[in-house]
Amino acid sequence: MSTAAQPVELRQDVVELLRTLREFSKISAETVTRELQLGRIYSFADAKPHFETIKALFEQASELPLQLLPINVVAKLQGIVGQAQSALQSISGFDPKNFGANVDSTRQAYINSLRNCAEQAFYQYGPVIAYLRLQTAPLPEYEVKASEILEQMRKASKEQLAVKEQTEQVLAKAQEAAGQVGVVQHAVHFKNEAESYRKAANRWLIATIVAISVATIFGVYSYTRITSQAAVTPSVMTSGEQVNPVSNLLLIQLTVAKLVVFSFLLSAVFWLAKIYRANRHNFVINKHRQNALSTFEAFVKSTEDPQMKDAVLLQATQCIFGPQPTGYITQDSESDGYSKVLEIVRGVSSKEGK
Repeated sequence: MSTAAQPVELRQDVVELLRTLREFSKISAETVTRELQLGRIYSFADAKPHFETIKALFEQASELPLQLLPINVVAKLQGIVGQAQSALQSISGFDPKNFGANVDSTRQAYINSLRNCAEQAFYQYGPVIAYLRLQTAPLPEYEVKASEILEQMRKASKEQLAVKEQTEQVLAKAQEAAGQVGVVQHAVHFKNEAESYRKAANRWLIATIVAISVATIFGVYSYTRITSQAAVTPSVMTSGEQVNPVSNLLLIQLTVAKLVVFSFLLSAVFWLAKIYRANRHNFVINKHRQNALSTFEAFVKSTEDPQMKDAVLLQATQCIFGPQPTGYITQDSESDGYSKVLEIVRGVSSKEGK
């Protein structure tokens, strides 16, 4: 069944619909995905199949005699175009900086909006395209076109299912990556602590060196002072021997007084050295924790085994909260229990594999 094309004057609503359909057909897929502007993570690559479905339907409809359609049908088709344009405007104005923690949900909502437009376009434009092709093409040609449209529908359905599965996989990986990045970001806290303890240790080291120098100078001075004082003290002769009672008494007094002062100086030296070792110990501990968290992501990505990932997480947690020997504190316990965690897990995994 076919009809000869007759030159007729188009209605205003048909003219407007054709104009919007042709404008929409000029939009490229790169404009929708925005991968160059947003990168792979925040791009709208998942919306590309929905956009291509809408664009294919609009291009086919723009080539058909839409003036054969009733006014209310044309109005519905025009409404679908408006919804699609609105969805694309939301995508083109999307900026991750404006949504903060809701950036992923907002981006997915825009993709879902375009997908809904694709479904509505399919339900509204599909029957119209089939009807108009039936009116303008011979029956055999119509059957071929109908088969092509049906095949396109099946293909589009399969593509949408594939896109849905890919989206779920990407979302799962993104959530896992967000957790890993969150762990790595905490390394900066230990970095700041390590730097603070390093500076404090350097200051206490300088103080210890100064105290040692003061104690050494005081000791040398005290020794020379006592020797010189004994040499100049007058002596007397008793029973043919030269006795110096004043000198002996003075030596005892000077020695006791200077020993007391010298003991305080030595105590200060030991106290300063202890504080230096404590700060140095804390510096090494926090630096070790920083290194553990900084390399956490690399170790997690190196394996796909969930048990190995749990073992890496456990090891990182033990590194942070468990005691770590540094050599600066004498009470450090050189336990190797933590280092055997990975070997134990590997052994369990190998037994389960067998």
